[in-house]
Amino acid sequence: VQQAQVEWDLSQNHAGDLLKVKSFSNRLKTFMAMWTFNFVQVPTIAKNLVVTLHPQTNVQGKVAVKANGARMWLVGWASEEQYRCDDQASLHKLFPGILLSRFALTAIKIYLAHRMGNIENLFLAASGIVLWPLQMWAFIKLLRDRDGYRNLLVKQARTLGLDPTSLTRTVQNARSPEERGLVKNWEMHFKQYENLEDFSKAAD
Repeated sequence: VQQAQVEWDLSQNHAGDLLKVKSFSNRLKTFMAMWTFNFVQVPTIAKNLVVTLHPQTNVQGKVAVKANGARMWLVGWASEEQYRCDDQASLHKLFPGILLSRFALTAIKIYLAHRMGNIENLFLAASGIVLWPLQMWAFIKLLRDRDGYRNLLVKQARTLGLDPTSLTRTVQNARSPEERGLVKNWEMHFKQYENLEDFSKAAD
């Protein structure tokens, strides 16, 4: 719900990302669609495909080609960490619950198989035994990517002459397309951190 609200606020504050809806029923339908996409973990790149491929964006590099009746887009990101964070936005908040529930469910299956003395029941826990370490590694990797992305935003802010330790003031003073792009990325991924230099993977 929190990430859906963040996406709603961003889409309303940036022209063209989402049409402004006036009636309560339409706002409810739109917000529920955003919540559903986040709940079932639809990749952000897929959700925002129309915006991502649109040629009229301020800072993101992209190329569009049409040849032999087919279309092709080439979209660029500043780093691998930024791409993965954009594609998995808010997933770091869901991972702890996913990991804990899968661990508990797998442990119960193993316990019941041992208690019943039926080795065949152990195979019911096979998916958890295999997937849990893989998901834990994906979670750790995502936290590392977020740390790397945060370092990139700090570097970009300093290059633009902005203060990465007071992002509220940066939002108020953002004028150029590069500055507005920086602010949008901060609002999307790190809005809970007023000072990006205070970021820690443990707190994240």
